[in-house]
Amino acid sequence: MPTIEDALEKVIVAVAPGFAFVAIGQPFDLIRVRLAAATAGVPAYAGAIDCATTTFRREGLLVFWKGAVPALLLNVPASGLFYGTYKHFQPPSPSPGAATADWHAHVFGAGVLAGLPTCTFSNPLEVWRVRAQTEVNSRLVSHSSSSGGSSGVRLNAPSVFQKLQAGPKHIFMRGFSLTMFRNVPGSGLYFLSYESAMHAMESRCVLNSHQDRALWAGGMVGFGFNLVFHPLEVVRVNVMNTDTGTVRAAVQELVTKGGYKALYRGVLTTTARAILLNASGLWVLESVQALVNTRRRSYDDSASSTRRRDDFALHP
Repeated sequence: MPTIEDALEKVIVAVAPGFAFVAIGQPFDLIRVRLAAATAGVPAYAGAIDCATTTFRREGLLVFWKGAVPALLLNVPASGLFYGTYKHFQPPSPSPGAATADWHAHVFGAGVLAGLPTCTFSNPLEVWRVRAQTEVNSRLVSHSSSSGGSSGVRLNAPSVFQKLQAGPKHIFMRGFSLTMFRNVPGSGLYFLSYESAMHAMESRCVLNSHQDRALWAGGMVGFGFNLVFHPLEVVRVNVMNTDTGTVRAAVQELVTKGGYKALYRGVLTTTARAILLNASGLWVLESVQALVNTRRRSYDDSASSTRRRDDFALHP
């Protein structure tokens, strides 16, 4: 029967990638969001490098972790739900030479189930994060532009969260249909690709450790997944960054102003971020899982040794 300690170990394993996602991915995420939202009231940038250098010059280094609070509130519990649910329903690896069709179907199903719990609570936090990252300190920027330098003085203004609270409540669910599509069937495809890559590397004896395979498989899957879903993410960011308008209207506005290439705006930043985040996140997941497994084996060996000594003492 599972104990509280077993449950705590599973929670630790599942939430660990969430901290890596925020620490490593937040600067990339800010650039990605600002590039994607350039048609939604955010200044247009020539590209990722221009966005990074302009943002740093105007707002400083720490701004690259702007939106970290909603990101942590989103990523840590989302990671726990996402990976915890998947680990619970994850099917065992198929035996060498066995048919894999059922295994692939079960992996996809486990991924779909993993994506479902995160949809409802993640969308409001995503809206908060997107608006925090796209909000430019306009007063500071205009003062910097007029005086040739930044004084660093900021007038008191409502925070992004206060503005959202003051608006209609449905704003927190902007882009929910796109979040649902990405998180549910998208999660199924994500884990199916990841487990297939892991199984292929293991069967061909590529790399020695499970963690190293997770690092490479995570990077490859992050690259492919985000390349395919990037247009959806661009549209989702623009929907979340406005108070009204449909998904169709957001697509039309993007295409009208920037052509179809606007749907791939910031794709290089997104791809670099995806490779780093998924490689590091899945490496952390498998590494923490390996530490937990080692600890369990050590505890089991110690308990077994204690039982043997007790039995010998009772029956010399």
